[in-house]
Amino acid sequence: MYRLALHESDLLSEAETAKLHGQYANQADYVYGPFDYDCMIVSPTAPDGIAARLVTQCLNTPSTTIELLRTVKGELSNRGLGAPLMYRERPDKSFGHRTEVPPSVRVPGDSNFLGWWDKTDSEILCRPTAWALERPDILEISRDFEREVHQVYKEELPHHWKSQMEFMKNVSPAFRYLDSPYSTITVNHNARFPYHYDFGDFAGGLGNLVVLGGTDDDNDSSGVMVMPTERISFRVRSGDILFMNVHALHGNLALNEKERLTAVLYARENINKCR
Repeated sequence: MYRLALHESDLLSEAETAKLHGQYANQADYVYGPFDYDCMIVSPTAPDGIAARLVTQCLNTPSTTIELLRTVKGELSNRGLGAPLMYRERPDKSFGHRTEVPPSVRVPGDSNFLGWWDKTDSEILCRPTAWALERPDILEISRDFEREVHQVYKEELPHHWKSQMEFMKNVSPAFRYLDSPYSTITVNHNARFPYHYDFGDFAGGLGNLVVLGGTDDDNDSSGVMVMPTERISFRVRSGDILFMNVHALHGNLALNEKERLTAVLYARENINKCR
């Protein structure tokens, strides 16, 4: 496994990083990469020192599972991605009290959630996600997929895995995948995200990006993941998992005409309060 140790002098400053929030990634934003082989990136500002760990060809997800996950439908809102918020327009053209990102500037593509959701500003009850309720068959097949990712996490990053498992011990079995560090899976189809910080998930572990479908060409930059503070990038192929500090700024390069199907597994930060 290749290991790259970054130093403070290699990183963008907080002020430089802040200017990129909400912007789209481009190739000028990284110096190292795109990495497409087993590697670990160490950074002085990352939790426990690990900014990212790419594990290649570690998954063998059945094609039937991928086909069902490919049916994901759901409009991306850009909320929390640096896009402007406006009051929601009602069918009668009046405006409500809740805000949303205007449809004209939303991220293209589809996204939806499997698993369980904690309380939010707009949701007063913990509950299964809408997609899980509508398609219990997809929720069921996601259990084997979750176990597969979970096992790689445990083997490759045992310290972070243990921290997340300790958190999940206090979560009711009604709101999590069983014996798992995860409560929720986001599936994204042909989505390109601007630079953003993830929020709403447990901060004590490492996040992840799982690629289920997309280009595997050696020189294709489609969807390359960029972490601009560290100035690093990753070409994540089908069957790979990129474990990363998702609370650092990150986003992906433009997509080509080929499909891009990805999943992110995580624990909702307040799911331990659900009863």
